[in-house]
Amino acid sequence: MIQKCLIVSGGAAGGTFTKFVVNKKDYYIEESNFCDEEVNCHILLGNSYENSKEARSYYRNIKNNKIIPKWEHGVWNCYQQIHGKMHICYATPISPPK
Repeated sequence: MIQKCLIVSGGAAGGTFTKFVVNKKDYYIEESNFCDEEVNCHILLGNSYENSKEARSYYRNIKNNKIIPKWEHGVWNCYQQIHGKMHICYATPISPPK
């Protein structure tokens, strides 16, 4: 189901965070800036920092919802807990080139 949400984001030397508020529920994503050689970064997903669990990220085609191997303009950015049930996808509006 597609819904509007409030997004708050920020970061520091160690990583970035994104907080979504959808229907008065919080979703918190933290991504480390320190990645291994295969470009795998540590990701946490939860309803708060304290309750976050390890997660994975992936992309979906916004038109057919199929999983795609890499990011491209106009895709869903998705996060899913590895050992949990939380899952969230978001897309940002794309403006045509000027």
